[in-house]
Amino acid sequence: CLHVTLARRLHALAPGLTPRSVEKFAAMQMIDVHLPTTDGRELVLTRYTEPEPELVRPPCRGKAGSQLLG
Repeated sequence: CLHVTLARRLHALAPGLTPRSVEKFAAMQMIDVHLPTTDGRELVLTRYTEPEPELVRPPCRGKAGSQLLG
């Protein structure tokens, strides 16, 4: 039942994704590292786990010489 609901929502929002692919992305984790500075400010570094090879997004296949709209 949950997979059917997720599949329908994905079809409306992101037609190329499947419930199984969303499960694979659940393995990716994120953490924010908060480092205080000596002047009272705080430096925040967002860190992600290294994705599995199957989760890595392929590079953009844009044409070299395509025009920018402006």
